[in-house]
Amino acid sequence: MLELSGRDPPGQAFYQSMIDAYGKAFDFTPESVSGIPNHAEASVYAKAMALARAGNALVRAGNQYNPSTAWDLLLLQAEDWSVIPAANDTIPSLQAKIAAKQLLAQGARFTAVVAGLRAILGASFIAYRPIATPEATVFPQWYSPTAVSKAHPTLPLQLTKSVVLVDPIGVIGSPIAVTYANLDPYAGEVDLGVNDVVMVQPENTALAERVTVTASTKALPWTASTVYSVGALVLPLTANGLYYKVTTAGTSGAAAPTFPTTIGTPVIDGTAVLECYGATPAPRTFTASFSNSHDVGATVTTMSWPFWWSTQHFVFIVVGATASIDAETRRQVNEFMAKTTRGVGQWAIVRPSTTTPTGGTIGPFTLTSSRIGAVPLGTFAYVNLP
Repeated sequence: MLELSGRDPPGQAFYQSMIDAYGKAFDFTPESVSGIPNHAEASVYAKAMALARAGNALVRAGNQYNPSTAWDLLLLQAEDWSVIPAANDTIPSLQAKIAAKQLLAQGARFTAVVAGLRAILGASFIAYRPIATPEATVFPQWYSPTAVSKAHPTLPLQLTKSVVLVDPIGVIGSPIAVTYANLDPYAGEVDLGVNDVVMVQPENTALAERVTVTASTKALPWTASTVYSVGALVLPLTANGLYYKVTTAGTSGAAAPTFPTTIGTPVIDGTAVLECYGATPAPRTFTASFSNSHDVGATVTTMSWPFWWSTQHFVFIVVGATASIDAETRRQVNEFMAKTTRGVGQWAIVRPSTTTPTGGTIGPFTLTSSRIGAVPLGTFAYVNLP
């Protein structure tokens, strides 16, 4: 019932209101004055204190619901909003984290994002600066015809094929055959076929390109009276975990030979000669012409992969010098922005390069090493947020 305030306690306010309401119907002279026990006065006092306790309980409950004032139930609030307290968290910092999480429900509106950032950063938050449309950089102006693999929307959806390069690609401009393997080693063998349009190394925007498969090879089950060329790969009809490579061209026999199980051992098959070459899965290759070199392990996929850069959904979060290099602060801001923008926007946490009483500039920013373009973006002005 006690609080550091110049106002009357809630119990006293209830007590006085009740006495005023009864008027002269009862004598409410306190016992301390009359010396005679006064049950009417005691009853009013008890009721006033009960009402004050109920009112305080409601205020306290409201404080526990609001993360900025929660205390007793702060850890339960953190659990409800999936906030994991850090080792160096204080009560105010944990309250700020929860308050920022509650703002996610308001979406990516400017006011909601600013309120969330202010909850996380406190006095370190300076400005929230979106890129204006005339300032945005787009490369290319529309989807690039040389780096897009997109199916026509009227065609039925086809199964995506995703593999990785086993050989590096260093020859460009001429058709070459390169070996590939499954991207998912636990899936069934994924085979690229002739006329498949694939994106090569889309994870590297400087090297990503679209190519068309002109030929493909893989190990095939043995068949009778089949013409084999040198280098063809053969699998026995009864799988033994090995594959065989044709070393002498010819035609297979009418019946399957006895396939050896020792690596390097030859076997005659009709007029062709095969050699036990290795354990399955046998290598697979595809042939295409490349404009760029590519590394071993680069992804090759038939999935839709537009190659298009834009800064139209880009914002700068301007913070103080200390906050700009604090790893935990940056992690909290990045997590909040990722969930608020639902992954459709980009942002950068920056510190001012110049300041004035009302704002300043950030930058300069350059993109000379990116496919987004070769012209530096320069500096940007910002306005301090109150």
